[in-house]
Amino acid sequence: MFGWLFIEFIFLELKDQNVFFYSFDFAKTAVDILKANKYFNSNLCNAFVCDIAYEEIPSFFPVGSANFGFLIFVLSAITPERFEIVVEKIYQVCTK
Repeated sequence: MFGWLFIEFIFLELKDQNVFFYSFDFAKTAVDILKANKYFNSNLCNAFVCDIAYEEIPSFFPVGSANFGFLIFVLSAITPERFEIVVEKIYQVCTK
């Protein structure tokens, strides 16, 4: 999750653009807070819970569909032994 920066930039500045975002967090509470925000727009973003260190990225997030991935505050929450696994999972959903 990108917090208020994410909400302001994505939902206010990009609302008329042809973009779509996937946003996930380890914590259900964080995802619920994002979805409850008055600016949240499910036509622009699919927010979901995912422990990327131990879970597969859900199948609704198409392989090769992302242009880039931001791991904001993610790697600090993952043990170093899992870094490579997490980066590989993000790489899999990015366009090549």
